[in-house]
Amino acid sequence: MVKREVLPALAETMKWKGFVKVRHFQSGEDIPCFGNYQLIADPDTGEIISRGLTLRDLRPELVARKELEDSEKRFRNLVQEAPVATAIYIGREMKIQWANDAMIRLWGKDKSVIGKTIREALPELEGQPFHQQLDDVFTTGKMYQGTEDPGHLVVDGKLQTFYFNFTYKPLRDVDGNIYGILNMAIDVTDSVAVKRRLEESERNFRNLIIQAPIGIALLAGDEHIVELANDEYLELVGRERDGFIGRRIWDLIPEAKEQGFDIILKNVMDTGEAFFGNEIPVLLVRNGEPETIYINFVYEPLFNEEHKVHSILVIAINVTRQVNARKLVEDAEERARIAIESARLGTYEVNMKTMEVHASSLMYELFDLDPTTNKHQDFFSQIDPRDREERQRAHDLALQTGRLEYEARVLRKDGRETWLHLFGRFYFDEAGAPQKAIGIVKDITKEKIGEHELERRVRERTEELTKLNEELQQFTYVSSHDLKEPLRKIQMFTGLLRDSLENTDAQRLEYADKVMASSKRMTTLINDLLNYSTLSDTSHAFEDIDLSSMINNILEDMEVVVQEKSAVIKTDPLPQIKGIPFQVNQLFYNLLNNALKFARKDVQPVVHIYYSEVNHDVENEYSLPVGTSYHRIEVRDNGIGFEQFYADKIFEVFQRLHLRHEYSGNGIGLSICKKIVQNHKGLIYARSVPGQGSSFVVLLPKL
Repeated sequence: MVKREVLPALAETMKWKGFVKVRHFQSGEDIPCFGNYQLIADPDTGEIISRGLTLRDLRPELVARKELEDSEKRFRNLVQEAPVATAIYIGREMKIQWANDAMIRLWGKDKSVIGKTIREALPELEGQPFHQQLDDVFTTGKMYQGTEDPGHLVVDGKLQTFYFNFTYKPLRDVDGNIYGILNMAIDVTDSVAVKRRLEESERNFRNLIIQAPIGIALLAGDEHIVELANDEYLELVGRERDGFIGRRIWDLIPEAKEQGFDIILKNVMDTGEAFFGNEIPVLLVRNGEPETIYINFVYEPLFNEEHKVHSILVIAINVTRQVNARKLVEDAEERARIAIESARLGTYEVNMKTMEVHASSLMYELFDLDPTTNKHQDFFSQIDPRDREERQRAHDLALQTGRLEYEARVLRKDGRETWLHLFGRFYFDEAGAPQKAIGIVKDITKEKIGEHELERRVRERTEELTKLNEELQQFTYVSSHDLKEPLRKIQMFTGLLRDSLENTDAQRLEYADKVMASSKRMTTLINDLLNYSTLSDTSHAFEDIDLSSMINNILEDMEVVVQEKSAVIKTDPLPQIKGIPFQVNQLFYNLLNNALKFARKDVQPVVHIYYSEVNHDVENEYSLPVGTSYHRIEVRDNGIGFEQFYADKIFEVFQRLHLRHEYSGNGIGLSICKKIVQNHKGLIYARSVPGQGSSFVVLLPKL
C-alpha cells in the first residue's frame, strides 16, 4: 500500500509522476517505486469517472546503479593510484573532468585544475603541438600515440622540458558520438636523457676514434668488414677513404694478409684473446709504392651479450721513425763503445740508493779490484787517503750541480800508484734526491808523470831565469852607475869648456849647449831605466802608507814647478794604504809631474786628486776579482789631453805622443806607473779628451 504521508492530495491533481515508497503488506518492507497517477474524466461531461495508479519496483535498478557506482569507484581508485598519469577531457574545449595524482604531478599543478580547460590549466602549452593533436583526435576519432615527445611545462616555478610516451584516446557515448578524450602519459625524461647520453657517448667515442692521433679501425664479423677507420689508420696503410668503409679488410690490404695478419685476426676471433704486436715490420703498398714500415698494434676483441666475439678493434701506431732512430742510437752507442774501449776508458753506473756499482772490466782493472765485487765502498777504499778529501768536495759539489769531476790516486796491490781522472753525472728524482750516477774513468798516470817532469823543468828554468834576472838587475845597476861616471865628467868638462868659450862666437856656445843637453837626457834615461829595472824586484815588504802625507811631500819637492806654472792643486782626504813606499811615491810623483808638464799654454793648471772606495761585486770590464774592495785615486787635470784610442799605448815603454822639443821626457814615466800598480795587484787606466784634460785612475786593493 502507498503511504499516505508521501502521496500528495491527488483529488485535485489530474496527473502525477514521482518516487514513492510502498509498504509491502506481508513483510512490512518499504519498497522504492516509481509511481504514475492519473485521473480519468468523461470526455463529454468532464466528470471524473476513475483514478489510475501504476507502480514500478525500483529495487533492481537501484541495485544495478549501486553496482555501477561501486565499479566506477573501484575504477577511479585504481586509476587514481596507478603510476600512469591519466586524465579525461570533455568536449571540444577539452575541459578537465578528472585527473589522477600522477597526471597532476606531471603537470606540476594541484587539484584546482579540475573543471578548467587545458588552455586555462596549462597556458605554457600555447605554441606547442598538443592542442592541435587533441583537436585532431576529437575531430577524426583516431587515437594519437606519442613516443618520447618533448613537452615544456612550468614545474616548481620554472619552464622545463620533459619527454613523454602518451596516448590521446577518443571517448564515445552509446550512440557512438565522441564526447571526450582519455589521456594517459608516462614521463620518460630520465630514460631519454640516459639514451641521449649514450648516443652522445657513442658519438664522442666515434669522434675520438676519428680524431685520435693513432690509427684505429673496427672490423666486424668473420669477414672482417671495415665499419670504421680514422684518418690516421688510412694514412698508415696508405689508402683513400672512398670505397674503404663497408668492405673486407683483406680486399683492401691484400699484401698484409699474405704476411700472416689474417691468421692473427682469426685466432683473436676464435679465442677471444687480444694480440699485441711490437715493432712488427710489414710491407705495405702505400700511395702506390711498396714500403716497409714498423708498427705497434693491438687486435682487441669486442664481445656481444652472449660473450661471443662480434668485432675486432684495431689500434696501430707507425713507429718506423722511432725504430730507425733507435737503430741510429744503437749504432751511435756501438761507435761510442768502440771509442771508449779504444781510448782505454772505464765506465761505471752507481745506484745511489743501494750504492751498488755496475762497471766495465777496464774499470775493475783500473781500480785493481776483483770483477765479482759491486760495492761502492770497495772502489772508495782503493783511493789514496791523500785524495779522499778532494774526492769528497767533488761529490758534495756534484750533489748541487749534477757534474762530478776530480783526480785521485789509486793504491794497487803491487805497491804502484795509478792516477785516475773521474768524470760523471748525477741524476735526481722529482724531489731532488740523487738516483744514479754514471761516468767514465781514465788512467792519467803518464800525463801526471809528464806534468811532474814539466813542473820540474819549469821550476829549474824559473830558478835559472830568476838567477839571470838578478844578474841582469845587478848588471843594469852596475852599468847605470858606470855610465853615470863618464856622463858626469862629460857634463863637468863641457861646462868648463862652455865657461871658457863665453867670449867666443855664438855657434861654439850652441854646440856646447847641445852636448850639455844630450848628456843630461842620457843621465835622465839611465836613471829611468835603473828605476824601471828595480820594479821587477817584488821582494820589498808592504808597509802602511799615509797617502795624504806622501802627496804633501811630493808637492813640496815640486814646489818650484808649481810656482812657475801658478798651478792649483786640490786633493780629497786620502786614506792609509798598504804598499811599497818608494814605489807608491814614484807612482804619484810621475802622475802629478805629467799633469803639470802637459798643461795648456795660457791656461792656469788645475789638478784635483779625488778619492773613493769601490766594490766589484759583479763581473766588470777590467776583469778584476769579484768581491774585492779597492782604493780609487783619480788624478784629473785640465791640460792638453789626448785622443782616447791612445789610452793603452801611453803605458808602453818609450811611447810618446808629442815631440821632444815640445815636451821633455823619455816615454818611461807612465810605464813605470803601470808596473808599480801591477806590483800592487791593482789597475791603472786613463780617460781623456783633447784640449779638455786627462784623468788617470789608480785602483789599489784594500789589504
